Amino acid sequence: MNAVEVEQFGGPEQLKVAQVARPKPGPGQVLVKVSFASVNAMDWKLVAGHLKDWVKAMPFRPGGDFSGVVQGVGSGTDLSLGAPVFGAASGCYAEYVVADAEAIATKPEALSFEDAATLPIAGATAWQALHDDGALKPGQRLLIHGGSGGVGHFAVQIAKRMGAYVIATASPDHLTFVKGLGADEVIDYHRPFENELKGIDLVIDGSGRETQSRSYGVMKPGALLLSLIGPPPEPPRGVRVLAVMLRHSRITLDNVGQAVATKQLKPYIARTFSLTDAGEAQTFSHSKDRCGKVLLRLT
Repeated sequence: MNAVEVEQFGGPEQLKVAQVARPKPGPGQVLVKVSFASVNAMDWKLVAGHLKDWVKAMPFRPGGDFSGVVQGVGSGTDLSLGAPVFGAASGCYAEYVVADAEAIATKPEALSFEDAATLPIAGATAWQALHDDGALKPGQRLLIHGGSGGVGHFAVQIAKRMGAYVIATASPDHLTFVKGLGADEVIDYHRPFENELKGIDLVIDGSGRETQSRSYGVMKPGALLLSLIGPPPEPPRGVRVLAVMLRHSRITLDNVGQAVATKQLKPYIARTFSLTDAGEAQTFSHSKDRCGKVLLRLT
């Protein structure tokens, strides 16, 4: 099969398509013929060497989530051959991927393969952050940094469905986009938001520690900051913090999948690239021009 492999850390030029052996599913696993793979921030960070502890050996294959069709099943799985699925796995920049059955879900008929591929990391992270980690309640004031990003654009929509008052930051070019997602207020991230806001119950941030430190000043006593990029800076007294770690769950995938299938949630796909253009896709995925998600098309 064709797959993108990285032989040494560096820039997007390190993503090269190679002919490799097709993997085989083990117990509790399935082999999936990939339709679309999602491009996430984690991918370019891995390639750049920022997450070296996560790379077990060279060469490695990037890509953390996908949609596709089951082509092989290992023992002890409850998924059948030919089932349309979406979920999380390692090495998804490939024509075939092996995934743990518990980390994938059956795709609803009304959910396209393109939209399904956007959900297992970005959509699920937003869902778990708001429903589980943040326990967001109707009427609470939520601040989302990066409202036009992969996680952010899902979080804005989910939070509005939950009845929150949503404030989001974004670049000047994306203010209208985020407002269209349902945000009650949108702030140009160049502006000192800490001078404009107060009484925030929950903050979600994936941009940086400096932004998180500034966010502490707008949070009410007992408020919670959820960091999507690891441990946040030491908070002041009375402010709670939590580093969000996605817990792969079929229940969560079913929830976000049904939300999209029933048009309660809409993924926004900025661009779709071919596998041979994976390097270009990664470059675009963390550019200022991108709103929503970036995909690789494998079929």
